[in-house]
Amino acid sequence: ATTQNRQLHVLSANEADVLLRAREQGAATLSISLDLGLSMSTVGLEMDMTFAFERMQLSVDSVLRRCERAGKKDDPDFVPEAMGRQSGGVVTEVSNELLLGWDDIEDIQKDLKGCYASLKGDDFTRVQAFSEITGRAVSLMPTQRDAPPTALVAGFPMHRFGKGVDPREDTERKMAAVRPVKKAAQVLDICTGLGYTAIAAATKGAHVTTIELDDAMQEMCRLNPWSQGLFDENMEIQQVMGDAVEVVKAFPPASFDRILHDPPTFALAVAVLGLRVQLRFRGYVSSGGAGATFPVAVPGLR
Repeated sequence: ATTQNRQLHVLSANEADVLLRAREQGAATLSISLDLGLSMSTVGLEMDMTFAFERMQLSVDSVLRRCERAGKKDDPDFVPEAMGRQSGGVVTEVSNELLLGWDDIEDIQKDLKGCYASLKGDDFTRVQAFSEITGRAVSLMPTQRDAPPTALVAGFPMHRFGKGVDPREDTERKMAAVRPVKKAAQVLDICTGLGYTAIAAATKGAHVTTIELDDAMQEMCRLNPWSQGLFDENMEIQQVMGDAVEVVKAFPPASFDRILHDPPTFALAVAVLGLRVQLRFRGYVSSGGAGATFPVAVPGLR
């Protein structure tokens, strides 16, 4: 895998709240995260202006989509508005490009369960997909401000979050179940999800093989700033798509020192964490390993 070489901005209602409060206070600039808490950027807050074409730097496709959404696809008089004639918005400090207008920010603020991603030069769109494999809707969902998002799978959150815990802490607790993960250890991660456990293991120096069934979840990873470690060539992570029960047959017995099996949600766990699966994977743990560990407890299984 290679590092995804692109500029990715992701906002949620958390960031929209901060931007709108700053506008109310008359701020000209603001330090805010444009990647859900991974880093901070300085943006300009334009209260009322007409953005010139050279500042917008929008792609033709982006302008056409704005016209189509407004029901004015064939109206040439609407094109200048689609290119950014609106009552102000947020601009980048370095390149002075429009990120999005205040109307868009207000829309994002209303969506408490959505994350909105933009690749450079394109609109912010809700990060969501429908899985043809599982028949379930999947979307990226914010948790707390400046914390990793979770994913909603068929309406169920993938990670625990709330008072005293966020997806980052949730991942650390799961990693504790297979402690210690030593440098150069061979780790099998079943159900990649957003990749948090795979990235955590690789950060400790492990060689990680992570298996994911769902292409829709891979799309969530591509648009999640906190999942980019999956695509980092400096991380020892091998991603494999397919049914883990079948994929694992390609590996010889005792291939792994640790096995993490973290199904997407507790509500869906029984279907993917049955006794048949546990017994099959235990044969792939090396004699020096601590045995397969399944962080999600399922009633009736020990």
